[in-house]
Amino acid sequence: GRIIIRLTNKEQMKSKFELILKNIFGIANFSFAIESKQDIKILQEDCWNLIKNEKFKTFRVTTQRSEKNYPLTSQQVNEKVGDYICKKLEKDVRPVKFARSGAKQFNRVNLKNPDINCFIEIVDKQAFIYLEKIDGPGGMPVGTSGKALVLLSGGIDSPVAAYYMLKRGVRTDFIHFHSTSPASVGKVKELAKIINKFQLNSKIFIIPFTEIQKEIMAQTPPKLRVIFYRRVMLKIAEAIANKEKYLVLVTGEAVGQVASQTLENIAVIEDAVHPHTNLVNKSLLNKKTTTDKNNRIGVGVYIPVLRPLIGFDKEEIINKAKEIGTYETSILPHEDCCTRFIPKHPETRAKLTEVKEAEKNLNVEKLVKEAIKNYNSEKL
Repeated sequence: GRIIIRLTNKEQMKSKFELILKNIFGIANFSFAIESKQDIKILQEDCWNLIKNEKFKTFRVTTQRSEKNYPLTSQQVNEKVGDYICKKLEKDVRPVKFARSGAKQFNRVNLKNPDINCFIEIVDKQAFIYLEKIDGPGGMPVGTSGKALVLLSGGIDSPVAAYYMLKRGVRTDFIHFHSTSPASVGKVKELAKIINKFQLNSKIFIIPFTEIQKEIMAQTPPKLRVIFYRRVMLKIAEAIANKEKYLVLVTGEAVGQVASQTLENIAVIEDAVHPHTNLVNKSLLNKKTTTDKNNRIGVGVYIPVLRPLIGFDKEEIINKAKEIGTYETSILPHEDCCTRFIPKHPETRAKLTEVKEAEKNLNVEKLVKEAIKNYNSEKL
């Protein structure tokens, strides 16, 4: 498909529009064009006027026709416009001197690797001419693939994970678990605002997590604390996702980056929202829910956990964070809730049976209920 935007002052607005269009997913490429007529003589003159002040040794003309009733084929347009430009160049007398032979050669056609390419698009009752195709971000338009809730920590990884979901057309809102200084919340909100340049707006859920962490620290083995932090976070995020009708949860995890991101630990953490265990009290959601054969209240459908960065190297993630503008904010020295309370020797190969046994000391349902009752949400 093609969208045409007419600018009142192209030269003044060009840089502004280029920046905007490079941040809109679903755009493969775009060009700043001049509008012309289908008449071949007008096309010839307009093409010459567009390129005559450019510096080049070789050129080509590339024509596309969506108007199939046009009397000339694309190749015939290429030949007629190219011949016209060659004749203009001969009269213009702009020879190019080559260093090796000292010989002079006039600007000429080069179909394989030209210095400049004059693009012509012939459409219904008009034509467009331009010299450059600028790459857009590609992907799919945001909102065409549903919406996701991103666990936004304030580090480098989760904003990049949100970016890749946006690129696939998934609208993203954010959930942040807060237990440190107010500055850390400000940092996360700033990250969400930076990501919003790829979508119109978003919502962020701020979950108080200090009391939950204290309870986990008091009731579970130190080596498993990070596992329990993550499990409870997923349970809370799942409950809010069901309440707010998000289709998936998204994290910034990548295999092996930190202790909690080994395959064993990822599997144990995700068990917290496995379809056979995603049952919580009906009062948590204040909405219609379903019951199983034991009359336990379920949160609704199983919410998948997606990890767009699972196979990325850290350097790849850092480079993308710099590219999208989140890196400098991510490295500001504000701890998130997990880094502040991380044990000295966290478990890297957690066993589900051991975790389940230790979890008996926690009233997880109560922790989730309190978190949902006390969260704040804000539109950005």
